[in-house]
Amino acid sequence: MRKRVLLIALAIFTLTACSKSKTTLSVKQTVSIMAVSPTGRILPNDSLITITGAFYLKKSPTRVVLNRFTEAVLKNDSTFIRPEKARTQSGVCIYLATNSSKITFNFEKRDSSWYRYSTYGIFRNGKLIHEVAISPEHPVYSVSAVKPDSLGAKAMVTWMVALPHFYGLNFTGITVDSGSTYAKVIPPAKVYVAIGNSITHGTGQKGSYQTYPFLLAQKKHWTLYNLAVGGSRTSWPVATLLRGKKADVITILWGYNDWNAGFTLDQERTYYRRLVEELLRAQPKAQIYCITPTFTYRTAPKRGDLSLDDLRNVQARVVQSFQNKGFDNLHLLHGEAITDSTYLSPKGSKDIVHFTVEGAAKFADQLAGVIKD
Repeated sequence: MRKRVLLIALAIFTLTACSKSKTTLSVKQTVSIMAVSPTGRILPNDSLITITGAFYLKKSPTRVVLNRFTEAVLKNDSTFIRPEKARTQSGVCIYLATNSSKITFNFEKRDSSWYRYSTYGIFRNGKLIHEVAISPEHPVYSVSAVKPDSLGAKAMVTWMVALPHFYGLNFTGITVDSGSTYAKVIPPAKVYVAIGNSITHGTGQKGSYQTYPFLLAQKKHWTLYNLAVGGSRTSWPVATLLRGKKADVITILWGYNDWNAGFTLDQERTYYRRLVEELLRAQPKAQIYCITPTFTYRTAPKRGDLSLDDLRNVQARVVQSFQNKGFDNLHLLHGEAITDSTYLSPKGSKDIVHFTVEGAAKFADQLAGVIKD
């Protein structure tokens, strides 16, 4: 329960970038209408809680189901995505500003999802202050943080939690001091949508906040919606999720799993062309960046006899065919040209394709340099 305060907060929290060794949200976030929580319990569907990263929220006073995908898309025969992996929350963030001395974000295990070691990232006024691990062996469904005494009892603090990227959760609310004031945080206006496989989902990083889409969004002052799913292949129905949604910038990094699974060049051409068509139809004004598969140590697929360059060339020709028709909002980035072995673990390591934490940060830097605001 809460009591509304008829007051508009004029404060703007300016969160600036810091050194590479620490993660900081480089955004300006405006706090709007405030309220008071008499009991300290804020329901998950409270309108002053901001949730980004999931277009298809299912809200109730008990829980918010954080859907990045619709079940209809996951059931489509042309969607090459494991539904349980799609029910995870890579890139999903929850925000609240409050003067409470302590804040706790509460969750529960989501049914029919994926449960793998991941971490929460807790940010205070834009700075990463806590990383909390969650795993099947050690599930953690509440994460807390404390306001430093040095800020003062009345100071409003902007809190954000970046959810684990490979552990399915529902959001069940926030706990603050009884009688404390809280307010809605307004996220950046520009929306960035990242589409792809495990490289974009975040394999190789501990949590959402270390993935290249998250870091790119913060560098560019964008709000992120990450529609990537580990193990997925090019799936045009994902583009239909963006119908009627706001999207200013879209990146696509698909193809490695297509190649490894033995897709023929005709199949890749057909699937990729349909994907681009649907994206252009759903978001005709968005800047769309098609990235061909990035560097990998693998030289031959598990199935088939094509080279990865064969598949890259097919994707490039598809993009160029649309560009030749006048789609100047469609861009081609050669992933193999802007990445190399320094983005991955050393040769001979178990992982031969995914970015390390440092590699993901480097890739975000690369994209930030070529993607227009």
